[in-house]
Amino acid sequence: MKTHNTFVTLTLFFLLTGCSLGPASVLEPRRPSPELIPEQTEAESDALAKLQRGSRKDLEKEAPRTVEVEPMMPQYDPLDDQIVSFSMVDEDLQLILYSLSQAVGMNLIIDPSLSEEKRLVTLNLENLS
Repeated sequence: MKTHNTFVTLTLFFLLTGCSLGPASVLEPRRPSPELIPEQTEAESDALAKLQRGSRKDLEKEAPRTVEVEPMMPQYDPLDDQIVSFSMVDEDLQLILYSLSQAVGMNLIIDPSLSEEKRLVTLNLENLS
């Protein structure tokens, strides 16, 4: 009987200790006291306001002024893609300029004072670009 009482006592002891709720820190998180809630709310609101002010400053920051640079048009030299070779001996300058303009396919305007007198020129151009 004594063994039976000891067995029953131990069984009840283990059942009661196994079914106990355990410490409060394990079961549920601690709730802040109602007196601390306004202070926490105010601190979090201040932190949020500071973050929003920083974000607003970043968003409203004035962009640096850019200098307007006008694009430069590339200078086209029509003689760059033309290779010209011709030779003339004692020819009029006006005729040489006319032949050059015909060879490269461009218009050439000659000053009228050039045609008044004859200027003879000797030229030998080979692979001129």
